[in-house]
Amino acid sequence: MAFPWDGIIFASGLMRLNDYQLRRATRGMASPMLSKTKLMNPFLIHNFWKRVGGIDATMLNFETMMHYGQANVLIYPEGVPGIGKGFNRRYQLQRLSTSALRLSIKYKTDIIPFATVNAEYINPFSYSIDWVNELVQKIGVPFLPLGPTLLLALLQPWMFYFAFPAKLIFVRGRRVKPYEMVNKPFEALSQEEIIVLRDKIHSQMQVELNRAVANYGTKPYHWGEFLRTVVQNWRKIPYFMPFAWPFIFIEHERRYQELQAKLRRFGGDTPEDMAQRQAAQEDVHGNEEESLMAMVKTAAKTIARNPEVLLFYVPIVGWIPTLIKGYQKE
Repeated sequence: MAFPWDGIIFASGLMRLNDYQLRRATRGMASPMLSKTKLMNPFLIHNFWKRVGGIDATMLNFETMMHYGQANVLIYPEGVPGIGKGFNRRYQLQRLSTSALRLSIKYKTDIIPFATVNAEYINPFSYSIDWVNELVQKIGVPFLPLGPTLLLALLQPWMFYFAFPAKLIFVRGRRVKPYEMVNKPFEALSQEEIIVLRDKIHSQMQVELNRAVANYGTKPYHWGEFLRTVVQNWRKIPYFMPFAWPFIFIEHERRYQELQAKLRRFGGDTPEDMAQRQAAQEDVHGNEEESLMAMVKTAAKTIARNPEVLLFYVPIVGWIPTLIKGYQKE
């Protein structure tokens, strides 16, 4: 019942562990609703999910990725019902999609399950009611969390992206090879046989999930560790505090657009153009490690260049750009 920070952390963590080599990491597939719904793009940054490498979860995209094999594929087989099941049904594995299972058999590809423990404490005590979710889905919102943060979101829309500092634990499960669990060609499998196999894998994953929760789910918040991390990285305090995230995201977007403009301007193959492109990229990356004072100055510049960011902090009024056009920029 929260914004999918757990998926973002997991995918970016795999990229970091694999030295940002996409072939060894993953590309995530997500419901097309994420890309199409303005509110589901963090702080209304246009086309966010596709720009960070996400792919709409359609069968055509899925099969294309399996065919070319340029990266591992990260999927959430429960789909939207998985993130919308609520605190009341936490750790109850929802029905798995059969699409991943079918393509695993067709392309003889392994499935490596990962369980995320404590993710429900990113937005704790937010419950799910089916008829409420069905209602909000008509306006493009996948679910509506009924909990403490909902009252804040009614006043300030950016609270949809708020996150409590839960200690997320990613537990790797047993490798599954569905193509070795059948005794006939993929084309000869019936829908009933696929469902039986899916339910068998579902049961195995639920057992492993229960074990992961028993081992790692007793203490969702490690406040001592969190505070030590904040103190040790005090220059990056704004990154730890959700209240600063609107500034950070929107300033990052401004720099991104600025970089793209420079890359287009120096798009030639001359040594001068290549040097200018390299300098532009180094300038952007060099600004990522800033002092706290520098970030305060950056926030002031962000307000000067994008005064609309202040609307995120004005109760009720903050909904105006969301309902009209948001911060969509090509």
